[in-house]
Amino acid sequence: FERKHGMRQYGTQDVNTAEIMAGITKKTFIVNDPNKIRIIMEEAYELAVTGRKGPVCVEIPINIQSARCDDKVVNSIQCIENEWNSVDEKTAERIITMLREAERPLILAGQGVRLAGAVSEFNSFIEMYDIPVVTSRMGNDIIESDSRLFVGRPGNHGSRASHFAIQKCDVLMIIGSRLAPNTAGYNVKAFSNQSKK
Repeated sequence: FERKHGMRQYGTQDVNTAEIMAGITKKTFIVNDPNKIRIIMEEAYELAVTGRKGPVCVEIPINIQSARCDDKVVNSIQCIENEWNSVDEKTAERIITMLREAERPLILAGQGVRLAGAVSEFNSFIEMYDIPVVTSRMGNDIIESDSRLFVGRPGNHGSRASHFAIQKCDVLMIIGSRLAPNTAGYNVKAFSNQSKK
C-alpha cells in the first residue's frame, strides 16, 4: 500500500499519516505486508525506547488489519530489553564529589527519571546524600510534595522557593529534564548562572 500517485485522499477519511507524523515522531512506519508486522513492530518499539525515548507511528491500513499472517510471525514477537546508558565510574565519582563539596547543592529532576524507571533509585539517592530537589512540570510525580527535600516546582507558575533555590545553589544536578522554556526561561545563559551544572 504505497502512496505514490500524489492523491490527497485514498479512501473514506484517509489521509497521508506519514507526512502528518513526520515532524512529531522519531519515525513513521506503514505496514504493507502482514508477515512483516513482527519486524516493523520490533523496530518501532526499539526505536521508541532506546536513546532519547520518543513516539513512533505505525500505520496499519485496513486491508492489512483484516489480513491473515503466518502463525510463526505472531508467536515469535518478543519485547526488547531496554539498554541502559551507563555513566563511567570516574564521571560518577566526580559528580558525587562535586555534590558532597557543594555548600548549596540542588537537583532539578524531570520526567526522564520516571521514563527510565528510576523513581525509587532517585529517591534513595537524594535521601542518602540529603540533597534538596526541585522538579520540572512533567517531573512532578517523582517525589512527594511533603518530602523534607522537596523545594518546589520552578517555571511560569512555579514557587518562589524553587526559583530562589535555583538562583542560589552552587551545584545544580539536572536529571531527566530537557530544560524546557517554561522551566529554564528563554535566556538559558541566565538560568542558575552562578552554579556548576
